[in-house]
Amino acid sequence: MEEIEAKKPRFTNKRHMQVELIINPGSGAVGESSVQPMDVISEMQAWKLVPEAYLVEPDSDLSAVVQIAIRDGIRMSVV
Repeated sequence: MEEIEAKKPRFTNKRHMQVELIINPGSGAVGESSVQPMDVISEMQAWKLVPEAYLVEPDSDLSAVVQIAIRDGIRMSVV
């Protein structure tokens, strides 16, 4: 009989991919907002994503932030 191969994970890319992580500290549940970014970053790192964090301020120009990220070779933005 043939042996059945163990299922391999579909995500097999060993390379790390840099992503733009846009964090709005005013969003989310009260009291959790300081913990959530760390949880998100940890999960992203587990998926071999390297987040470059940007903290949103009231006068932030997010369009410019994304355009600069694209110019710098970042192909994914996470908000």
